[in-house]
Amino acid sequence: MDKGGDEYDTDRIRSMSALEYKVFENRCRRAAQRQLLRLRRIRRRDPLAWDYGRYELIDRDYNVVAAGELRDIYRYLIRPRR
Repeated sequence: MDKGGDEYDTDRIRSMSALEYKVFENRCRRAAQRQLLRLRRIRRRDPLAWDYGRYELIDRDYNVVAAGELRDIYRYLIRPRR
């Protein structure tokens, strides 16, 4: 598997079944936990809202570290650390 972040490109994510997407979401949750972060889905109910269906990474002090689509969160989580 390629660890460069292209493992889950936009086309692959769009073609995922509901079960595959849930597995991907859980994988992101575990990656966030290993970095002492928490992955949270934004609970907006209005599909026209700008943040509908998006996710947030939150640190211990409840500060938002990153936000966006799950693909973007995954890329944030696997990026090399300095």
